Order: sequence, then C-alpha cells, then structure tokens
Amino acid sequence: QRVLVDRGRVTGGPVVWRQGANPWCLGYGLASAMHAAGDPDGAALLAAETARSDFRQPMQVADFVRRSPALRYEVVRHRAKGLRAGPAAAALMEPVLASPPSRDILLCVLRNAGGGSPHAVGVHDGWIYDSVEVRALPLNQTSLDKCVGTGLCTGMPVVYRFVAVSSRRGRKRKCAQDVVQL
Repeated sequence: QRVLVDRGRVTGGPVVWRQGANPWCLGYGLASAMHAAGDPDGAALLAAETARSDFRQPMQVADFVRRSPALRYEVVRHRAKGLRAGPAAAALMEPVLASPPSRDILLCVLRNAGGGSPHAVGVHDGWIYDSVEVRALPLNQTSLDKCVGTGLCTGMPVVYRFVAVSSRRGRKRKCAQDVVQL
C-alpha cells in the first residue's frame, strides 16, 4: 500500500521504520522512504536486517540492498566535494530529485556545521524520512537543519540513489560510481 502525502501540509506521511534505541540511523530512514515509494515488503526486509546488523557506513546498507535477491534496486553512489554552507545542502539534492522517475529513493549522509556527518536520512518525492521523526519532513533547509540536531546542515558528502528496476536481471552494479559534483 503506497503512502500518499499532501504537499500542502507541513509534514508528510508517517516514518514507518523508526530507529528507537538502535544507535544507527542508516537503514531505518531508507526503509521508510522505500515504504513511501510503494515497496513495503522491501522496506520490512531492510528494517529487519538493520535491526540485526551493525550498519555504521552507508556503503554497508547499499551493499546489502544490492546483494539481496528480494530487493530490486540499482544503486548509484554520488560523492560531492567542496560543499558550501547553508542552502547548498538542499540545492545538492535538487538535480537528483528532479530527474524522473519519481520512484527513486535517496540515502543522504548529512554534514553539520562542525564538519561532522552525524546523521543519515531517506528521501523520496521531496520528503525527508528521518528515523527519529514521527512524520516525513518537507525537503528544505529548515528540515535538514532539524535532522542534524544541532546547528545547520551544511552539506551531504555522500548520496546513494536507489532506482527500482522491474527484474533482478535488469540490475546494474554501480557501487563505486565516479565522483559527481551535484
């Protein structure tokens, strides 16, 4: 069942998979974005693996999705360098989100004003699925700032794009994609 969100509201659909006491946010935000994109079974599989595993790096999550026969996604990694402060973080995602199809799901590592990357979120169709929030947040600078917890979100050093494919045979392996300036 697809989660529908009303863009006129301040918050979107529910964040179905929340991290709770688990210290690692990587898989849960992505699982909620997958659920919102119409893949509740894939989301449940990823959330269960996140609970069992010790995902500390976004590449670990991407590798699990890529290897799992039940999940049908092409995975592309984008790395950005030299990010500016402030609105550049939201602007970094705009080219990725603007490209069709809208079923693309992102796993974004957020950089705070101190230069650290303390948090990761899932993004789908202009909404941020943060595993510590109850509902999705609109994709904008204010929401990104809220996601990092303290200070400003000043950038995204790594963004993974998960593109749904119709069959396992149609998947391409693109783990260490070239550096992309977004």
